[in-house]
Amino acid sequence: MDTQMQTQSQQIVDFDTTKVHQRRAKDSGFFQVGFDALTQIKASGGGHNEIMAYMVLCGGVNGRETLRVSTHGAKSVKERTGMGYRAAEHAIEWLHIKGFIKPVGAAPQQSLQPRMNQPRWVINDDSPDIAMSRDFLDGYATKSKPSLFRLADEVMVSANCGKSQALIDAIFLFLRLMQEQDFGEWGGVNPIYWHQKYGQIEEDDDELPPSVIDVPNTECSLVTVGQQERANTNIEFMEEVILNAPSQDELRDRFWGAMATLQRLRLVYRCLTIWDSDPMNKSTGRQATPVATLYVADAWARDYELQAQNDVHRAGWRTGAMDGSYDSEFDFDTKTGVATYVGNDRYRYIVNDSLLEKVCVYGQLRVRHWPANEENIRGRERLNRLTTTYVDSLKKIDLFNP
Repeated sequence: MDTQMQTQSQQIVDFDTTKVHQRRAKDSGFFQVGFDALTQIKASGGGHNEIMAYMVLCGGVNGRETLRVSTHGAKSVKERTGMGYRAAEHAIEWLHIKGFIKPVGAAPQQSLQPRMNQPRWVINDDSPDIAMSRDFLDGYATKSKPSLFRLADEVMVSANCGKSQALIDAIFLFLRLMQEQDFGEWGGVNPIYWHQKYGQIEEDDDELPPSVIDVPNTECSLVTVGQQERANTNIEFMEEVILNAPSQDELRDRFWGAMATLQRLRLVYRCLTIWDSDPMNKSTGRQATPVATLYVADAWARDYELQAQNDVHRAGWRTGAMDGSYDSEFDFDTKTGVATYVGNDRYRYIVNDSLLEKVCVYGQLRVRHWPANEENIRGRERLNRLTTTYVDSLKKIDLFNP
């Protein structure tokens, strides 16, 4: 986990989401693919080339047509995946023979469309269930490799998993995480599928502050938490994305290997989310909702996300809850109250005493290349409002009167 806080963090109220929206506006929308269709390709004997070719063809679908008609062909597959042109032709032909796609049919002799935009294939799946941004296939800039290309180029092999299988595992895991992502309801990927529990630190270490400190002149407490467990998922989810594993040990090895690939290539990133109750509680977890994004663990993703951790430290410093007794852990900027150094994998939040026993913190995943559709835009706006509201509440805490 990234434990180094930014030395200078942008105020949350000044966070400008327009740059994110502008970046999205430059993209050419999103495309859809069916997870079941991809697993059927695998079950029918298809390999990584056929799976990638199918995704690229789905990326060429014209959403205004009744049928899922794609204008992409072998050249498009080659450019977006890095496979050779002949390999792309063979992959498309295999998909045709197996019935996953079919030719559009003879085009009019004098078509007004440019050759590259003429329809080529009909995708035989009229109910795709996963949407993602086209920049997964096309890249953020003309000269950059698309993410699918990079995934195919840089996936790692292991003792139990060759490159082809490792690539399929990573693609399937990425798609399922995307499918289970809801920013407004879950703060990212549903924590059932990936989570790390953060709990109150142990108080028997003299070098650490108490896990709960009263915030002077308020009915609030400053809570310090640390990671209590490694990343977790459930076996059913592993079995959905890692197909045909001969043993539980290989299932786990391949799953966590695929996750490591996605993290290394920055296709997913980690955030700590404050929840109003425990989302993993079997009896009450379905009623739990996010309160705010506490911290973005992957530094490269912080330009795109609001977080509250620095504002918690400002409030703790301003009110005297952090009084300098733990100089080995904190070094505050005397003008802003920003904690320029934070101890090893420990984080803090401020909560009303009446909610102290209910509120909890979980590490979660968020997936890049999410589709900029109405559901995701509203979900992210809702999550941003929750975080902003939480930070505003911190700023209203009365100043400490010595």
